[in-house]
Amino acid sequence: MNNITTAKHSALGAMLLSVLLWSACQKTPLPPGVTEPTVFSVSPLDSISPLTAGLNEVYLYTDFGRDSNEVLVFSGTFARVGCQPVEACPGSVRFEFRNVNEGSNVSPEEAFHEGEFEYAEQSSGQSGTIYRTTFTATDTTDFQEFNWMFNGADTASGNMVVRDFKDMKPVQVSLATGASNQVQSTLLRRMISVSGTETFASVQIRIRPDTSTMVENLIEAVTPLAPSIAAYEWSPDSLQKVPGYFTQDIRDWYAITVTAEGNSTASAQAIGTSQLDRVFITPSFDYSVQTITTGDPLQLGRVAIQWVDQQGIVWRSDWGKQAQGAQFIVTSTEMYEPNEKGQSTRKMSVAFRCILYSKNGEIQNFEGTGVIAVAY
Repeated sequence: MNNITTAKHSALGAMLLSVLLWSACQKTPLPPGVTEPTVFSVSPLDSISPLTAGLNEVYLYTDFGRDSNEVLVFSGTFARVGCQPVEACPGSVRFEFRNVNEGSNVSPEEAFHEGEFEYAEQSSGQSGTIYRTTFTATDTTDFQEFNWMFNGADTASGNMVVRDFKDMKPVQVSLATGASNQVQSTLLRRMISVSGTETFASVQIRIRPDTSTMVENLIEAVTPLAPSIAAYEWSPDSLQKVPGYFTQDIRDWYAITVTAEGNSTASAQAIGTSQLDRVFITPSFDYSVQTITTGDPLQLGRVAIQWVDQQGIVWRSDWGKQAQGAQFIVTSTEMYEPNEKGQSTRKMSVAFRCILYSKNGEIQNFEGTGVIAVAY
């Protein structure tokens, strides 16, 4: 990124403003060379020459319109008389105030209040979506420890955890649990879906000890009705390829991997199970997804400054982030005369310090003071 510095950091208000003339808001633009008392001007520091409405063929054009989000934007542009479109005129300086609320209602006292304004930023104005997902462990009787892992890296602990995902890609989830009777379990779901429709495999291990004299302990895989399971792989009883089977002795550990239609897999493991005397099931989890819109697409009540250099390159304050010392301050504000379109206008004295950005990523400091007007 090139750094083109065209203004030095100095105290705001260090330069007195020339003021622009009465006719800056009159119905007919004044011809070049008029010498009536001036009212409106803007004075950037250093290499950019001050602009005074009514002098050197400069006029203050005031207007308002709606942006793509239907937010009212009130503008005042110092530009050469007769240059169109005004916002693209070389050498022009433009101030934009965004309405403080949606719709058509305008409160000048709020929209153009005295004091500091925040700069708008187009990147923060871009709306996005995150998928806030709440995971809750289930079937947790006698279990106190819950350790989660998401996509093989992100870890968390607790019976319930929340994670934000930036897209709807499937997520791999692992849940390891521990019980007071030293039984441990691990659940690994290769994929879950944050889209709201579950299409991936899930499994738990349930063990039913036989309390009768027949000694038929049941080892079974617990799976949801959908998606349907196509294959079962047990350990250490590797010969078993079924949802459940009976055994005389309960081993100290069991593991199961299931494959669903579509080839998604899930696995569960139980450790320390040989002394079980009641029905046992490894914990699983439920989850819910909340779709959240991010960003601030409306940027209500914020301001932007635009400068077009003599080569026609546009520089704007809202094409990037502002530095910590950026300021836009309205030091006085009052009603003014209607402009040439019959629109109401607001006169303000302002002081500003910001960074301007070109579309090529170049930056420059921009600082100064002004007496400006915008229409509303």
